[in-house]
Amino acid sequence: MPFSLNAYAAYFKHLSAGMVITVFGLVIILNTIFSGSFASAKEPLTLVAIVVSQQIRPYLKALEGLSDEAASGPGLDISRFYLEKYQGRQLDALKKDLSGFDLLIAVGPEAAGFIWNDLNKKNFLRIYSMVLEPENIIKYDFDCCGIALEIPADIQMKIIAGCLPGSHRIGILYDPLYNAANVRQVEQSAAKFGLKIVPLRVSSKKEIFPALSNNWDIIDLLFFVPDRTVISESLVQHIIKQALLRGVPVIGYNRFFYECGATLVFALDYREIGKDTARLAFKALKGKKCVKATPVFQAWLNVRTARLLGIKYELKLCPEVIVGP
Repeated sequence: MPFSLNAYAAYFKHLSAGMVITVFGLVIILNTIFSGSFASAKEPLTLVAIVVSQQIRPYLKALEGLSDEAASGPGLDISRFYLEKYQGRQLDALKKDLSGFDLLIAVGPEAAGFIWNDLNKKNFLRIYSMVLEPENIIKYDFDCCGIALEIPADIQMKIIAGCLPGSHRIGILYDPLYNAANVRQVEQSAAKFGLKIVPLRVSSKKEIFPALSNNWDIIDLLFFVPDRTVISESLVQHIIKQALLRGVPVIGYNRFFYECGATLVFALDYREIGKDTARLAFKALKGKKCVKATPVFQAWLNVRTARLLGIKYELKLCPEVIVGP
């Protein structure tokens, strides 16, 4: 234990002034040395590796939030690895390096696939973040811990029904190969709020505009979900332009949709998602169970576009929605 200065006070009155100073200084030095030794022994560092799929803005914003929040945690030693930089034998070396960490955090689907499916070591802590449909990537570990890029369908349908009460038929453009289960879930949720989903199935980009042309007249809204086939920015811009010309409001899922004229956007907050990922890491390191978590998001209403289209909106009925930036 650290030395107590009071223990020596009784002896100081018998010593000369110079001797008191010498003894007092010695006690302080010994107290500092032993206190530092005990403090360092009390808090061993926890080795954490963050593996990032690619150096793109959403992942980097999540990494920023994750790193800032993790810095507030006790005794974490964090290393960062960017998976896109590793090829061939370098990947084998990376696997070996990662085996020495106490906790692995995957940011992005490629990183999650690598950490869960490519590493031989199975019994150590892993968390994913910024992954769409993680159950399709992490197939053997259905109770794995992390944050998926999926806002629950019930939440989205409730907001749409409350904020845009005059719109009942919602067209969803999607590829069944990637989103069949997701759209079925949206259909079930929509029915709870008096909404009807009009599925617009496509299996390639060339099928998108014929599918839209055949259905513009029977949909009140066009709802985009993250989909690998319908992902090109130039394609999205063109679709939104066509929708606006036909008076059909669009619902999207990030700032890009908002800037292109979407009426309602469910915008994921990547930095806050990163912070929440760090909080999950703290729980996991304490041995607490955590599973799939809902990402932090905001619902933005584009008032300018709504007025342009003559769309009636009710902000009082959807307190979750804010007027977009």
